[in-house]
Amino acid sequence: MSDNQTPPNKVFSITNIKTYIPLILELKRLNYDAWRELFSTHCIAFDVINHIYDSTPKPTDAEWKKVDSIVKLWIYGYISQSLLQMVLKKDSTALHVWNNLETLFRDIKDAKSMQIDSELRKIVMGDLSVTAYYTKIKGLADLLANLDPDNTL
Repeated sequence: MSDNQTPPNKVFSITNIKTYIPLILELKRLNYDAWRELFSTHCIAFDVINHIYDSTPKPTDAEWKKVDSIVKLWIYGYISQSLLQMVLKKDSTALHVWNNLETLFRDIKDAKSMQIDSELRKIVMGDLSVTAYYTKIKGLADLLANLDPDNTL
């Protein structure tokens, strides 16, 4: 490589992103926070975090557009089909897709938290064994904690 050439971006060396992020983002699984942490960590490692957090994208730069397209493909490859249909828009940047996902999950978070909180408060032991009763309560409490870590029962 001559002195005036820049080294190739690390992002172009990724052939199988599935080895780095073992989760598919889905509305029904309530796994946004874990997925977001894994995805942003991956972007930090490959020096492209600015594509999902920088509010001043450089869409006129050809290299930036190529890298941004790869980051978008990473996002699209790790979300469910239904989410893909919700966030796929022509000419959007990785930042737009990232922010659309964030907004979508934050909007449903409050409603889902109230629903799970209500379910948790209505649980009765009835014919359940102590283990089944505890497991049901624990499962709902864990879901609620995942959605709202500041919520205390």
